[in-house]
Amino acid sequence: MKIDSFCLIQMPSEDALFGAVGTRIPPLSLGIITGYLRQRGINVDQFDLLPLMEEKCGSGIERSEFEKFFDKEAVFNYINGGENQFFDEFVQTMLKDINIAEYDMVALSVGPHLSWVQTFSGLIFGEYIERHWQKLLVFGGFNLSSMINYRPIYDELFEVWLKRFPYIITGPGEESLYKLIQALRNNEGDEEIHKINGLCYLNSSGNLVANPPEKRRIVMPDFEGLKLKDYYNCIKMDGYDENMISIFRYPFAFTKPLRNKSEPTLKDYEKTLIIPYIFNYNCPYNCAFCVESDPESPTPVIAKVEQVISELRIMKQKYNTPYFYFINNAVNLSKKYIRDLCNGIIENNLNIYWSDCARFDNTDYEIIKLMYKAGCRKLVFGMESGSEGLIKRINKKIDLKQAEQVMSWCNEIGIWPELEIILGMPTEGQEDFLESYNYLKKNLEKISFMTINHYIPMPGSEMFRYPERYNIEVFSDITWEDILTRDLELFKKEKNPIHYNNMIKVYKFREIGQRDSQQIFNDTVEKIKKTKKLMDGKLMQEAMKYVQQGVIKMSDLQGIQRL
Repeated sequence: MKIDSFCLIQMPSEDALFGAVGTRIPPLSLGIITGYLRQRGINVDQFDLLPLMEEKCGSGIERSEFEKFFDKEAVFNYINGGENQFFDEFVQTMLKDINIAEYDMVALSVGPHLSWVQTFSGLIFGEYIERHWQKLLVFGGFNLSSMINYRPIYDELFEVWLKRFPYIITGPGEESLYKLIQALRNNEGDEEIHKINGLCYLNSSGNLVANPPEKRRIVMPDFEGLKLKDYYNCIKMDGYDENMISIFRYPFAFTKPLRNKSEPTLKDYEKTLIIPYIFNYNCPYNCAFCVESDPESPTPVIAKVEQVISELRIMKQKYNTPYFYFINNAVNLSKKYIRDLCNGIIENNLNIYWSDCARFDNTDYEIIKLMYKAGCRKLVFGMESGSEGLIKRINKKIDLKQAEQVMSWCNEIGIWPELEIILGMPTEGQEDFLESYNYLKKNLEKISFMTINHYIPMPGSEMFRYPERYNIEVFSDITWEDILTRDLELFKKEKNPIHYNNMIKVYKFREIGQRDSQQIFNDTVEKIKKTKKLMDGKLMQEAMKYVQQGVIKMSDLQGIQRL
């Protein structure tokens, strides 16, 4: 089969309809796949429809029209030959500047948001392309990779999808996609193609088969070919403090006015890119709530420091920017690695600024100083709880006293420390919560921001596999249609469903002989409200200072309130 030209398209989502806040960054998943395929001689063009959706939806398309993307029967009818004028016109608008006819194969990426608009766009765009150009199609992306972990909840969706289109790839897509292209080029039959890792297909009996995912690889993303102007952020010339605050301290709110490049007040600003980059995958720790505690989880994949330094140099020059968001499990998986990395950045005069996730261990005062010197301006720590007892029961392996010290050092040196907190975990009693709440309250001035998460059982995690160890029963009492309806109700209330992650809120738990799932849910909501008030009060107080300085407007504080 002839496959000389290949097209990769990221599907649009409803995020554009709700005025997304935060910095703009190029799509990392597209960049990784494109970079990998180009390194192997595949001619790839890539397109991101998310910015185009934002542009088009600001010029006449009514938000209510997109309720059709939550209509399962309408979507299924369309891919089975039915007519739908709205779907046709929407796809025509989105694909207007892409010459689909010139490509031998088209891949549709259904991600990065947990979004029904994005998910069903995959089916709708695929159907339209098949009807008008009869192109070979393959689908993948974060949505599908997430859904396959919740079998059998989403099996019907996969089965309908695969009856119409033969190839879905879940998990890391770059190598699986390359192998699929090569197999099709070599005219290999289904028996060989169905051996490809990550491939989902229907067997001869019509049953859904999901192959194990391909292993992760460290790949330098390649964003060439995207309309990079779509990802420009405006930063102030000669405004170091404001730029650091906008990019790292409050990226969800303070960059909102900087995204509006038409404002006359932006005459002292210049356009720049912020580049996402990942150079380690898979956590070596075994926190009980996390999917990484699955004994079948892959081992860590970590790039050599020399590779990271080389790729950072290339990307800084290629995209003319010193700003990076590192998106690793933890940048300091070992003290030696983080020292070598920071020293490499310094010795090679990269002069970059970056943020990443980190652990409290593998850290000391000198390392934090070194990280700052190497350009680090924010670290996100997965603390999960401030309760010593709960920390031990979930196998978190952190020292809360050390965490206090690390946050103090970060503040002293100039790195903003953020926390990830999870509330409502199994075995979390009221005493645990109050201990955690008081810990956070005591250290509030050291914490730049907290993301407060509502615990949900995750397939593969130790809590999911061995619930009896935590005196709970895990169950599911919903269908995927229920989840679809839940998100539609949010959409109708002008709430962005993407912010609720309902697609992965499949399982619940109840305590054996104690609270039922509804009581646990209600208790957790109250805990979240109480904890969030801590952070909200601090953020609004700090933000008012920036309003007075003219850095942001009062209306931009909605970005903070949304979180």
